[in-house]
Amino acid sequence: MVVGGELFLLTGFMRNRAYGTLLVGIGGLPQASLEEALDWVLDSYDEVFRPQPPLGDGASGMLAECLPEGLPLAAHPGFGVKLDRLADDQTLAGFFDLEALDDLPVLAAQRRFLAALGDRGEGRGLKDQFAGPITILQSLRDSWSRPLWAFPEHHGLLARWCGEIGRRLAQGLKAGTDRAVVILDEPVLGLPGPREHGDEIVAILEPVLEGIRASGARAGLHCCSAPPLDLLRRLPIDELSLDAQRFGSELETGAPILADYLRGGGRLRLGIVAPFPTGADHDPLPLLRRIERSSGLRPEELVDRLALSPSCGTMLCPLDREAEIVSALRQARTRIDGWLEESR
Repeated sequence: MVVGGELFLLTGFMRNRAYGTLLVGIGGLPQASLEEALDWVLDSYDEVFRPQPPLGDGASGMLAECLPEGLPLAAHPGFGVKLDRLADDQTLAGFFDLEALDDLPVLAAQRRFLAALGDRGEGRGLKDQFAGPITILQSLRDSWSRPLWAFPEHHGLLARWCGEIGRRLAQGLKAGTDRAVVILDEPVLGLPGPREHGDEIVAILEPVLEGIRASGARAGLHCCSAPPLDLLRRLPIDELSLDAQRFGSELETGAPILADYLRGGGRLRLGIVAPFPTGADHDPLPLLRRIERSSGLRPEELVDRLALSPSCGTMLCPLDREAEIVSALRQARTRIDGWLEESR
């Protein structure tokens, strides 16, 4: 993977920890208000991230935040988001107008988040996450239920749209911290279809990620489908968020690729706890040991490039499940700390 930019200095980035594994969140949380969710983030996680509530009719969370006002959507779209009439490229371009971005829900939500946060996140680092162009292209369908991904003429339009969103989110975070992270939410990259078009995906995502970097933030990508590591290694990703709960064996097989990524300065965010109970959380230690053997990194170097998270947002979970998730993440970090002590 192509990784650049400065590594974070961890001193002061985590509460009461001079080194070690960060506990981070995805975005969606079950709390009813921004203030309640933000208090929970500050008390429970090392990195401060913007909570993302449900939005819209059939287009909740990150996807709805990134859609322009007035887009003609069907009332009951089923999976994803459906236009109520066929929209050609010219029609879509009228809605995805970069000059009309100021009032986009995702940017307005970040302004509210930063205002509510004030200076409480000082020294902690800030993260925001938004729907990436591949996911929007796959989720937004025309009136005949064809995903916009099937129409290459729309690819550049959504790449420019998401590129400008990413740039503005990075600039917003940079006003409050020198340790900003902006992550593209791209859950569909590992699904059949997109992953078979690697050149097109790189052409769409690379300028979006580079634009985030150019705005002073670390550029990340979240993929909670089967991780297409051969594809992801071609992209300029500083923060790679993957679902280890479901795809731990695939990550272990890809340990040499992940080792190269970490040696290059990237951070690996492992989703080890599912939003809803599955019977067992993922134990990250076998993967860490395998990466250690492949990378030549000392255990403490490896751990300082690691973060633990839920495997996906917890928006639909009850509050007590979110509390269980945080407890499980802390227990996993304690086990990793024990591994560090044993390795010394």
